[in-house]
Amino acid sequence: MNTIKEFCRIDAHMALSKKYILMKKISFIALLLISFCYNASAQDITGRRHYRFAAHVTSPLGLASKIGGELESRTGNFSNLFMYTKYYGAFAGKQYGYEMQKHFNSKSPHQFYIYLKLAAGEATFDNKKLSMIGHTQDIVVGPMGYAGAALGVGRRYNYGVLFFRWNLGLKYYAIADAPSKDDIYATAQHNMFRLFYFTGPGSIVEANLHFGLQL
Repeated sequence: MNTIKEFCRIDAHMALSKKYILMKKISFIALLLISFCYNASAQDITGRRHYRFAAHVTSPLGLASKIGGELESRTGNFSNLFMYTKYYGAFAGKQYGYEMQKHFNSKSPHQFYIYLKLAAGEATFDNKKLSMIGHTQDIVVGPMGYAGAALGVGRRYNYGVLFFRWNLGLKYYAIADAPSKDDIYATAQHNMFRLFYFTGPGSIVEANLHFGLQL
């Protein structure tokens, strides 16, 4: 009986030891990751350390028309962002994009930047969503593919792991498979397609707010 009890105690001790060793390994790996994020964090020529990774929410104040997200990786004063945006307006659809940012050196934690963005997506025109301006016909065209680029400036405000930023720029997206002007169905609402370049995903002027977390 004593032998069995002793064996159980040894077995329990070994189990606890294994758990302790596992916890030590997990803690060690966590510390390594934290250390990596800190020591490898982007640094500019002024010696100021910057975040290395960030997750953004795009245009949270404009939920009625669009919402999106971005993942960012920064090295030095350059950032690479991969983004997704969903539109809900008269040209509802999805958009995928890539953006490169060049940040300007500053002694302040807040920085100005310039950016170049490439994007592509698809949009479906729904005339009924323009009923507030008198368009009630049941006309739906699409989905239509489009692609283009944008160029602009912005400013980022950093507060520890939190940040927000704004951007203002110009862009042009070409509709790859728009209906022919000779199509009577499309011609009836041809002028409405101009809205794609004013209020839709292809709006020539773009202005956005972004909020998020950074490490």
